[in-house]
Amino acid sequence: MLVISLVNAPAQLRGYLTRFLSEAQAGLFVGEVSARVRDLLWQRIDKDLPEDGKAMIAYNMDNEQGYVIDYLNGDRVICDLDGLQVVGLKKKSNSEGSAGVLKSKEDRNDKHVKHWSNAYWRRRR
Repeated sequence: MLVISLVNAPAQLRGYLTRFLSEAQAGLFVGEVSARVRDLLWQRIDKDLPEDGKAMIAYNMDNEQGYVIDYLNGDRVICDLDGLQVVGLKKKSNSEGSAGVLKSKEDRNDKHVKHWSNAYWRRRR
């Protein structure tokens, strides 16, 4: 099973994908294709997608989760944790940092351990 989601994609690209997949909803394509066709479709999406467009692909894979997810131009990133794919949001670059996110090693005290939260250190003071 293959699922592709497109945002701000040109009509030509959406029409091309309908040759191989069914468009269940605007910008959402589902179907069953071979791995070679899947890879060629993803390359075509990567080539034809404008800079303000976003794409997501999910397909079956023989791993612990049973599927793989990938993104193009999105605000999400895939993190691999011991063989499991976890979806996270990309950090917004700002000088202040955001609440609940550990700062870089240079910005925090050496006594802080990476795994421990900021709340833990506030309680200890």
